[in-house]
Amino acid sequence: MDPNEQLGKDTLAAMRALSAKSSPVVVSSLYGALYELALRSGQTPRTVLEVFFREAPGDDEWREKLLPFWRALLDRSGEAAA
Repeated sequence: MDPNEQLGKDTLAAMRALSAKSSPVVVSSLYGALYELALRSGQTPRTVLEVFFREAPGDDEWREKLLPFWRALLDRSGEAAA
């Protein structure tokens, strides 16, 4: 399997797993991932977030394109898992 395809599948699996969790658990997972990325990269958590926000899509792109895309993808993956 192509590494990008595997990354996409892993991302979907993580998002599906998180969708069943409470908000505090999702926030804890975010902190855990942030700290792990900082440790692996030798950066501070703030630097990791600054890079993330610099590369993140804008609000309009998120609302109009990406949010509907991810919702549809998650719905399809949920149907396939059922």
